[in-house]
Amino acid sequence: MSILDRFRLENQVAIVTGSGRGIGKATALAYADAGADVVVAAVADRNERKRRGDLDVVGNIETGSDDELLFDPDAVAAFEDPAELVREAEVDLVSICTRTPSHVDLAVAALEAGKHVYVEKPVALSSSG
Repeated sequence: MSILDRFRLENQVAIVTGSGRGIGKATALAYADAGADVVVAAVADRNERKRRGDLDVVGNIETGSDDELLFDPDAVAAFEDPAELVREAEVDLVSICTRTPSHVDLAVAALEAGKHVYVEKPVALSSSG
């Protein structure tokens, strides 16, 4: 049983990216590699290329070919503003792959919207958020 199976998700995942280090792509590929039956249904990023599925890698994580799109942009809802994704996207899980200072606000907003949250570590830089 996978982690996603334990949550009994209805297979709709949103990925919020923005770090520029390839964590969003690595996370999406990890869902696939784990055999998780999920669909990337929404993505949020300020970078228009990334909203079209071109999640190129800048960091040190090998995620495969940079020539292919991560998802079909015609089948995935794209948002420039992560808060808008949290409010409007009909997803079960929000995977937060952004810079650390944004983790707490995005996670709290997603939880308040009734969504499951997967957040990259560290969740925050201090116990005050």
